[in-house]
This record gives sequence, structure tokens and C-alpha cells, in this order.
Amino acid sequence: MVARRLRWGVAIQAFGVALCAFLLVRFAELSPAVAAALGFVALLFIYLLFTLATFAICWPRNHGIPRQNIGFLAACRTIVMEWLAIFALFAVIQPFADSLFSVKGRPRRAEKLPVMLVHGYRCNAGLWWWMIPRLRAAGFETDAIDLEPALVTIDRFAEQLHRHIEACLPHTGSAKLRLVTHSMGGLVARAYLQRYGAARVNKLITLACPHHGTRIARLGCGQNAREMEPGSAWLAALGEHAPVPSVTIWTAQDNFVSPQTSSRLSGAQDIALAGMGHLSFVFSRRVLDIVLKELS
Repeated sequence: MVARRLRWGVAIQAFGVALCAFLLVRFAELSPAVAAALGFVALLFIYLLFTLATFAICWPRNHGIPRQNIGFLAACRTIVMEWLAIFALFAVIQPFADSLFSVKGRPRRAEKLPVMLVHGYRCNAGLWWWMIPRLRAAGFETDAIDLEPALVTIDRFAEQLHRHIEACLPHTGSAKLRLVTHSMGGLVARAYLQRYGAARVNKLITLACPHHGTRIARLGCGQNAREMEPGSAWLAALGEHAPVPSVTIWTAQDNFVSPQTSSRLSGAQDIALAGMGHLSFVFSRRVLDIVLKELS
């Protein structure tokens, strides 16, 4: 499971913080509290370096996205918010998504069409921890899928999504649902629609999805990373259109989708935002308001 692997990562990080604190106490003669605080700051700094690296790799190299340029202070804010989102998701929320931050729950009958949420690359259902309670408060019955194992082909994830939809829909009293996806989850949804048809899906909303691939995928592991490389045979076979009404919500400052215009999809309603990073989407009130409007 992704959560189990992330917990191992958290354990290694905690060991690193403890070791750093021990060395500071032993050789710098700092108090344990101060040493522990400095060790934690060092961990945050490593996350910041990783975040800066993603922006350096993926920051737009041209000005071909009209009205989406941001100033220096907005860029700093975008980076900080993305840094905090990455730390929260991969060091706190997703490692414990099956316990402390569980979002699972079988959808019940409701007047509105249910919503299925599909996460992206090397994530799990905990990605939606902030958004799901707000969708439910707005009257939408929701469910989120865990795509496992993390590095297999996207077609295998599409098969999992098919089984999950078929298992969940009977409990809702509805013949259809809406799909809300993040990042690679949008490709999973489109692969599902291509293979199994649109009979079960009323609408597709993709957040920060690399519909035409992303250059940073070349640095990723797994078969799905190869499939997300621009120009891959898998993307070519997927086609250009989704067979259901679709909305693409994306950002010109995406630090994992490059080029950022890869998030556009032919025939879909296109909503471009400025001043937001890739993982900040799932904590954004702006994005949530747009999703709620599109689901209404």
C-alpha cells in the first residue's frame, strides 16, 4: 500500500530528525528541545529544496499563457503554499490516510449525483482529506479510490476504477456519477471511459491533469510514469477527447505538469488559474468553489 510505504518514509525522516538532534546535543551542547526543533527545521528545509527543484524543472519557459503571469511576491506565495501542501500530504496526511485521516465511506442515497474522486501519481485517497468534507457538506455523496500498486500501468488503474464504480453505484440509487480527478487521476478516468464507455459517468472534472504528458515524468519511476511522458505511445492511443462533458482546471504555475498547457483537453471547458502549485489544488478554496459550481 502507498500509505504503508509513506509511513516507512515518515519513520526514516523521524530517525533523521532524532539523529540530527542527538548530534546537536552531543557536540553542540544544545538543549534537547532546541536540538529537536533544529532537526525538524532541517527536515522542512529538505522539503523546501524538493519543492524548489520541481518549480525549477517545470516553471513556464515562455509567456504563451495569456493573463496568467504573476509577480515576484505572488510567486513566493505560490512556492510556500506548495511546499506546505507537499509536506502535509506526504509527511502527515497520506501516510495515515487509513486511520487518522480516513476519507472512506460508502456513498448513500441522495438527490444529487454522487461524486467519485480519483487521485494521482504515488498518492492515495488521503489526498482528498480537505476537500471531501466540504463536498459532503454541500450535499454530495462522495467516495475516493486507492489505486494500487503505485507504479503499474494506468490501464490497470482504469480497471480498478471500473470495479469500484460498479461496486459503489448500487448503494447510491443512481445509475451515474461524476468523476473529480487530480493529476494522473484524470488519465485514469479517461482510460476508464475509453475502455468501459460513458454509461456510468455524467461529467468529468480534471484538476491539474497532464492530458498530453509532462516532462517531469521522465524522472519518475514505474510504467505509469513512462506512459505520462510527452509523445508516449500510451497517450497517443488515448485520443484527444473525453466522451462525456468535461472541465479542465489547471494552473500556469504547475510545478509537476510541464508544459502547463498539457492540462488542456480538446472539447472540454477550460479554466486556467494563476498563482497555484500542483498539490495546492486539493487545499484551495478557489478550486473547491469552481468544482462545486461545476457539480451543481
